[in-house]
Amino acid sequence: MITACFITLNEEKNLKECMEHLKGTVDTFLVVDNHSTDATLDIARSYGANIVTHVFEDFASQRNVALEHVTTDWTLMIDPDERCSEKLLNSMQQLTKEPHDAYKVHWKNYCGDKLIVTPWKTILFKSFARFGGELHERITNIPTKHEIADEDIFITHHKTLEEQLRHLTKYRSIITGIFLKSNGTDERLDYLINDHNTNVKAWLGKDYEYLLLSRKELTQTGKA
Repeated sequence: MITACFITLNEEKNLKECMEHLKGTVDTFLVVDNHSTDATLDIARSYGANIVTHVFEDFASQRNVALEHVTTDWTLMIDPDERCSEKLLNSMQQLTKEPHDAYKVHWKNYCGDKLIVTPWKTILFKSFARFGGELHERITNIPTKHEIADEDIFITHHKTLEEQLRHLTKYRSIITGIFLKSNGTDERLDYLINDHNTNVKAWLGKDYEYLLLSRKELTQTGKA
């Protein structure tokens, strides 16, 4: 059996469509909500979801809170603005019978109608999984994730330019916080800065280069 888990804050725009999309594929829904003020929880209740309220700390912590409440053997960890391909939907229950603990699929990221990047994302896994990392959270206790190379098995993720701007602005703030908290010694920083800058350039372009980060800038911020 599979539980679809959502991390939410004011997701009425996307949640109903995503739950409807998954209905009949997964067996139950679980929502970890950060005190939404819109219709998110009403939508979740209408689909019989188990609802857990938890103040956002970081992405890994929210996902771990969800996993602590999952009672099925398998979890589909999906964001409300993501959708599974038809073949992934049709294959999901069979995948849980195969000899793997976690699956990666291609993650097609769109800004409007423009495909920006297609990395791998671990989306379906056994529910004993746990996450680590404030940013780019990852499963830490399942070392091997089986990659599904089938080009018809993927998830899509759509954001508007405005949504991605808010998203990357938030990530910039989190990275700055990591730098200041660790006084620049956190071993993840070079990767996070480089990854953030790559995403700013790919998603937003030259008009938003003020969001780029550097160790020099962060050091000056810490001295201010």
